[in-house]
Amino acid sequence: MPAGVRIKKKTSQKLNYAERLSLFRKLVDLTRETAHIGFFTELESAVYDAWRANNPTVNSLVGSKYAACCFQCPLFLRQILREEKDIGDIHYFFERIGEEKNGKGNPLDRERNELLAIIEATPSLTEAFRYGSETRAPKGQFHPLEAADSMVWTYSSIHGPLTDFTRVSRQVFAKGRLRHRYTTMTPSALTEIARLNNDYRIRENTYVGKVRIFQF
Repeated sequence: MPAGVRIKKKTSQKLNYAERLSLFRKLVDLTRETAHIGFFTELESAVYDAWRANNPTVNSLVGSKYAACCFQCPLFLRQILREEKDIGDIHYFFERIGEEKNGKGNPLDRERNELLAIIEATPSLTEAFRYGSETRAPKGQFHPLEAADSMVWTYSSIHGPLTDFTRVSRQVFAKGRLRHRYTTMTPSALTEIARLNNDYRIRENTYVGKVRIFQF
């Protein structure tokens, strides 16, 4: 986890252009020097909507676009952990999407929490993901958690105009820099997520039509 950048109380909104660029450069350097690997999962709305329309008997099993991408990242991590046997238990940190209100919170947060609860309660998943514990932090409480946003922004703008900021940020992915894995989720990937959600009882199938049983 990136650490070590001292940020004064002067907020980023009040920084001038040179100050923002300097801070951005420090954050990029810090990410490049301390991050072990990055994961990027993309799901196009058109692909998601078409999959749901074409799979009415099981579309409730995949959850939201966020839930599908959220599950894909641990699956990426599982591949890495199979190769790197010396990594011990992992403490997972998550930035909450919304605020807790009356014990309910954001629906997307609840989807993620349901996934984590199943991982923690299922020995095979706990072992596969080296799950040790977790922390769910409100937005803005742990700035290192927001470092992932800069990596995602950099990747999304990788083919965009070369500005002062993108010129700096792309050093994260320059040759010999931060390892990363990227995927665009396909209909087959969504079917696999639905299957896993069904197998591990992460999500219930709410389909009530004539066809009640689906064979993966």
